[in-house]
Amino acid sequence: MGKVAQRSVGIGAAILLLLALVGATIWSQRSRIAERVIVEAARGAGFDMAAAEVSEFTLSRLVLARFSAGSEAAPNAVALDGVAVDFDIREALLHRRVRRVSIGPGRIDAAIASNGAVKLDGYRPPPKQAGPIPFDRIDLSDVMVRLATDGGPVAINIAGGLSLDDGGAFTIRTEAAQAGMGNFAVTNLVGGAAFALGADGGVDITGEASGDVTAPAGTISTL
Repeated sequence: MGKVAQRSVGIGAAILLLLALVGATIWSQRSRIAERVIVEAARGAGFDMAAAEVSEFTLSRLVLARFSAGSEAAPNAVALDGVAVDFDIREALLHRRVRRVSIGPGRIDAAIASNGAVKLDGYRPPPKQAGPIPFDRIDLSDVMVRLATDGGPVAINIAGGLSLDDGGAFTIRTEAAQAGMGNFAVTNLVGGAAFALGADGGVDITGEASGDVTAPAGTISTL
C-alpha cells in the first residue's frame, strides 16, 4: 500500500473515530438535550416558562419524572409527576407523530372568571392554528384540575384513555365545598361522570351529583 493510500486510510479511520466519539457524547447527553428541547417546545406552545426532568430515553420511549409549566408567579400551574411517550423512531422523525402519550399523576391549577373564560397562569395560546393531533392514543391517570372560581375552588379528577382509532372512556370526579360565578353558587358539591367515546364519534355520558345550588330564582337542595 502506497503512502497516499495509507494516509487516506488513516484519515478515514480518524474521521470515523471522531464521529463515533461525537455520537457517543450526544447519546450520553440525550436526556439533557431532550429536556432542553421539551422546554423550548413548551414555550413555543404558549407557556412563559417550563421545566422538565427526563428519567428514561430510549429509541422507542421517553419518560419524564416531572414536567412543570407556568409563570414566574406560578411556575407550577401545570405540575405533572409522570409523562411517558411511546413512539416509533422513524415515524417520530419523519411525521412528528408518536404512538402513545401517558400522563399522570399530575395537577393543573386554573381559574374561571364570571364571564366563563378559563385562565391558566403563564399560558397564552399561540397565534398559529393547531395542526393534526400528534399521537395515536392518550391516557390520563389521576390528573387533578383545581379550578378557582369567584365563589371558591372546584377539584376535578380525570382518568381514562382515548385511542383515535378505537375510541375510549374517561371518568371525572368533582368536589367543591363552595364555588360559583356571578349569581350562581354551589355548596357541598360531590359529583361523578363517565364518558364512553365510540370509534364512530358517538358519546355516552352517565353521572350523578349532589349538593345545593343557589341562583336568582332560589335554592335547590340535593341535586
